[in-house]
Amino acid sequence: MQTVSVPGSRWRNVPTMQEASDLANQGIVVIAGLANPMPGHSGHVVVILPGPWKLSGGFELRNGRTMPSNRQLYPPMMSTSASHYPGAISNGDKTVADARTAKDFNMITYWTPQVP
Repeated sequence: MQTVSVPGSRWRNVPTMQEASDLANQGIVVIAGLANPMPGHSGHVVVILPGPWKLSGGFELRNGRTMPSNRQLYPPMMSTSASHYPGAISNGDKTVADARTAKDFNMITYWTPQVP
């Protein structure tokens, strides 16, 4: 996220998750992510997918427990992860809220390429 947030990157910030979803539904590329503030640690970037919002959670964690749904709707997303955290690996079956912990969720930013 540090790369897209610098002036001259040719990306613009999308202020809200709703606007990010609306752009994706128009066929415009939108990414969401969080830069890890710890030096040397990776953050996470996902692609917001078009389509209806879905309930977050409901997937199996590594220890056999099921991640409960928080009964809120979020945009679907696509991503992979080096950490193998199941919420961060999605082909559209998970939401933008599943990719990060609840404490990190409010720090996610949304970006789309600037139109010349």
